Amino acid sequence: MSGFEFLRIIKSHDQLRSIPVVILSTSNYDLDVQQAYALSAASYIVKPIEYSAFVSIIKIFVAYWTINEHPV
Repeated sequence: MSGFEFLRIIKSHDQLRSIPVVILSTSNYDLDVQQAYALSAASYIVKPIEYSAFVSIIKIFVAYWTINEHPV
């Protein structure tokens, strides 16, 4: 099952639809990004190859969702 298939299933269930889904992918193809948002993904993050860059992206992601979940 692909991530898009999984996202489609989650978003088709009333009880699960409101769960924010973040796509973490190695693909940066516009069609993949567009498809993710068309299926109601909350965010689309392209995984960097280098570990340190990956850690930085994850830290930014956590900060973003923490701030948006609990606005100041």
